[in-house]
Amino acid sequence: MSLGKKLIFSAVTVALFFIIAEGIARVFIPPLDTRRFQEHEQIIRTLGLPALGRTMVSDPLLFWSLKPGMKGDVVEGRILGSEIRFTVSTNRHGLRGPEIPSPKAGVRVLALGDSTAFGLGVDDDQTWPAVLQGLLRERLGRPVEVINAGVPGYTAYQGMRYLEERGLSLDPDLVIATFGFNDADSWSSRSDYQMAWLLTFRRWERPLLYSRLYSGAKLLVGRNEPPIYWRMKRPRLSPEEFSETLSRIQRICASQHVPLVLVIWPYAGQKVSGNQRFINYQPLIQSFAARRNLPVVDLVERFARIAEPLFLDHVHANAAGNRAAAEAILPICEDQIEKVTGKAEGLPP
Repeated sequence: MSLGKKLIFSAVTVALFFIIAEGIARVFIPPLDTRRFQEHEQIIRTLGLPALGRTMVSDPLLFWSLKPGMKGDVVEGRILGSEIRFTVSTNRHGLRGPEIPSPKAGVRVLALGDSTAFGLGVDDDQTWPAVLQGLLRERLGRPVEVINAGVPGYTAYQGMRYLEERGLSLDPDLVIATFGFNDADSWSSRSDYQMAWLLTFRRWERPLLYSRLYSGAKLLVGRNEPPIYWRMKRPRLSPEEFSETLSRIQRICASQHVPLVLVIWPYAGQKVSGNQRFINYQPLIQSFAARRNLPVVDLVERFARIAEPLFLDHVHANAAGNRAAAEAILPICEDQIEKVTGKAEGLPP
């Protein structure tokens, strides 16, 4: 038999083997669950607010995002024992708030963040980005848009990815970022960077998941992994990853000559105790801003000076807390806008 015929015979034999093996596997091995990883389910379990899940959809880039086109959808339930009810509206971009004019009508501010920027627990017009927009329009006497790109459960990694892939296309004149709570959370044995890599791999792996033979091999390998409760949990972003991600956000903004303002959001316990010492990732934000000479808004100190209740739970602000945050952010935001518009008009900064 010639070499060519031997190669063809071998290829046919191997193909028949896999076809027969795949047929046997389909009899004895169930299909794998091929649903895309949805980390926001963990947020819903953590918060105890199932209705929040209806506001989110899976996102191949950001893990999850807000559902576009919601019109006053009601979210109600309990967060850590507190009754909560609020409405959520989103535009076609999947961002909380009204539709975004194109082209922009005036100065545009992009607010990146987690549920504290999203405004978990308050209505659309009570979030601090919405209140800040009204205050800026009144103070500056010109059209101003503050776009709320906050999403419950987001880390600085998701904010960075959103900014570079979608946020810059909105042509912001200023970016405000508030992160830190979810970044320090330990939900699994993988960081957000590792999860992003895994999801990319799963997109390439998806065609193989139709094979029961591949599914069986994967299940067999998975049996050798330790149970999930034995695996070491790690922060979604380590302190080093958090600082590096803030650096990447700054570089993205700098590449478009867009100023960046950082916000240090407080815990309710800091206000109740009156202890203004930074905890968890708060000092990382402060030190990063100091090293990079970035404007930073310290809401820990600001909230401690206000007597009335400002929180719904351990971190989420009520309507009064959102207004207090907007009023604290206003002066720095106003100053940065004046510098940007001054340069654009050829005026001394």
